[in-house]
Parts: sequence; C-alpha cells; structure tokens
Amino acid sequence: MNEFVQNRHIEFETPAEVIFDLVKRATSQEPVRRAKIVRGYENEVYYVETRQTAFIVKVRRFGEVGFQQEAWAMERCREAGAPVSEVLLVDTIQSDGKLFDAMVQRRALGQPLNDVLWRLEKPALDKVLRQVGEVLGCIHSVQVEGFGRRHADGTWDFLTWERIMASSAPNRGSEKAHILHAGFSEQEFEFMMEMLQKCRDEFPCHWPVLCHGDFEPDHIFVDEHLKVSGVIDFGQFQGGPPILDFIHLSFVQPELDLEPFKSGYPDRGLIEDRFDQRLHLYRLGFLMGCVAHTTKVGDGDADKTPDASGQLKNTLEVLRQWI
Repeated sequence: MNEFVQNRHIEFETPAEVIFDLVKRATSQEPVRRAKIVRGYENEVYYVETRQTAFIVKVRRFGEVGFQQEAWAMERCREAGAPVSEVLLVDTIQSDGKLFDAMVQRRALGQPLNDVLWRLEKPALDKVLRQVGEVLGCIHSVQVEGFGRRHADGTWDFLTWERIMASSAPNRGSEKAHILHAGFSEQEFEFMMEMLQKCRDEFPCHWPVLCHGDFEPDHIFVDEHLKVSGVIDFGQFQGGPPILDFIHLSFVQPELDLEPFKSGYPDRGLIEDRFDQRLHLYRLGFLMGCVAHTTKVGDGDADKTPDASGQLKNTLEVLRQWI
C-alpha cells in the first residue's frame, strides 16, 4: 500500500449508520460490524458483517463511471458465466453534505490472487493462471456496441474503431513533450508513432467486447483450493479489443509468465494470430500514456504506474527486433 492511497483515504469516512442502513435495505439483515478496506484509488470500501454473512459496500469518491454502469457490466459478466459478485443495491447516499453513489454487493469468497501468487510452485500457479484465462474469456464473450466508456443512457464514447483512432491521434502528439522529458529521443518518438500506425493498420478491432479495464491479481479471488472464486472492481470497464486486459495484466505483473494464462483463454483466434506482436503494439500506446501521465503529475503515485518508462523502453526494443 503506497502513501498516496493511504493519504487519499484519510480524507473521507462515511458514518457507520449510513453504511449499515444501506446494507439493511439491500439485504433485510442487521449489520453488526464493519471494517474499512484501504486499497483502491476511487472508492471508499467497507467489509460489513451481519449475523448471517458479510457484504461489501462501496462509495464512489472519485472516477468517471457510476455504479449503475458498473453494475450493468457485472451483471452482463455474471450472465456470461464469470464468477462476479451479485449487486444487491445501487443508491445515492448523503455524507458531509454531499451526494455520493453507493453500491452493496455480495463479497467474493477467498482471497486476492496477489496475496498468494508468489508463494505458489509453478505447477499450481500455471493451473490457477489457466483458470484466470478461462474466466477472462467469459468476460470477453460479452459483445458491446461501442468503444471506451458506457454512459447512463446506454451510449458509448465511440461507435467505431475509426472514430476512436481519429480521437487518439491528437492526444499522442500532445504527449510528445512529456515523453521526451522522460528521457526518450526525437527518433524514438518518431518510431513510436510509426508503430502506432502499424497497430492501427494491422490489428483493427471492429467488434468490441466488454473489457474489465483493471484486470490484475489484486482483483481476482481464489478459494482455499486455488479455484478462481471471483473477479471484482469493474469500475474501469470499457468497450474495446480484448487485448486491452492482457496489456494491463502484463503491465502490473511484467514478470508473470502469460503462457499458461493464454492456454486457458478460449478464443484461440486471438492467441494464435500474432499474439505477441499485437500485445506489444497495443502496449506501446498504453505505455506512452502512462509515461506522459507520470511526467505530468510526478512520482507521488508511482505505484500506480510501475516503471512505465522502463517497460516502454523494453517494448521499443522488442518492436525493433520485428522490423
């Protein structure tokens, strides 16, 4: 847990009676205790016990995606067979004189994969990662009608691949100064732009799927038998190419072997169609954005973008080998 997250959560605390009232209305059960979970960047989260069981309450403090949209994405994934917690209530609460979105959902059983990941021997780890690949395949089986964020009226940021690409081009140009400031050369930046065009030309996406957007071991739960028991935190979900979730996973865990993960993923067309080249070309644009963001805001939130510059340099080296 970094200092940035701890300091952010110190700033707010919803009264216990408000949290308990939400749970009672959602479940008709009487809450007896709560514990604050200081882990994420956008939500105030509580583990709430009743006499019968336990639930999770989330209060939206930051971020752009409302809980109604997150609940929509979670329900679509549940329908597709992914182990996603049931949402019991989405409502608005008042705290400190302000209104906030709130959600009550059943808790995911087990513990985050991140808590056991590096204690596992390779056979056990490979088995878990194959399951994770299968679960991600369930999530990606949900076809959506646009790219980017889904809005309250059911529309999306962009309807077509061509529109989202046209929108991203000016952003890349505006990132140039920040990327150069991070230590990259003019020649390297020009190469990045060439590779982005190659990605657009060779790996377009005309059929977007629901992407988790923050797919990482902290958001994947396993039970005592190392069976994947839940996927949580859909607050960053978006419509787009399925490779986006592979990118995020490889970003937060760059040392993780993706081969067993890929072996469990059911869409063999994606895995067998120049997967590594596709991954690194898409990673390039993602990492350029991370480096530019880190340069702009400084390193106070460095844990959110782990060595983005180093990963961008590695990606450039890999892409040069293919040219």
